Amino acid sequence: MDHFEMTEKLREKANVTYEEAKAALEASDWDLLEAIVHLENQGKVETPKQETKKQTQQEGAGAPKKEQDNMSNILQNITNFITNLVEKGNRNALEVRRNDRIVLTLPLTVLVLLMLVFWITIPALIISLFFGCRYRFTGRDISQKVNDAMDTVANKAEDLKDSLQQKAATNE
Repeated sequence: MDHFEMTEKLREKANVTYEEAKAALEASDWDLLEAIVHLENQGKVETPKQETKKQTQQEGAGAPKKEQDNMSNILQNITNFITNLVEKGNRNALEVRRNDRIVLTLPLTVLVLLMLVFWITIPALIISLFFGCRYRFTGRDISQKVNDAMDTVANKAEDLKDSLQQKAATNE
């Protein structure tokens, strides 16, 4: 291998300029291995240990950082969703009415928590329909269709109660 080829090979391997590679080879009497050591001693070439350590740090910093960012984004999205849900639940309410008077007003957040903790809440709401209670949802996020459906359910419960009372009266 002639001097030009050796210089080119060192330049490629060590990632240095042609002049730096030629100077290192001349200083090491054209010994390729000695020239690499010479460049390492000058700090122009990273040692294999430094290179491996640097790669490990980059890989170690990059991958978990991405995973942390993804996990952070997921947690942020979940937090935002729950926060928005609770805010909506707090600004909207369920009104319990009897004889056209408001008996109870519950924020929807409280209603949901009651349903989750006390399973008896749903049957109690249904049974109270037969005692003349009516339900209305209030708040800026409530559609009139929801209250129309609630009125329909209350009317059906009232009709069922009346038919059961008439049936009981005829059987007596």
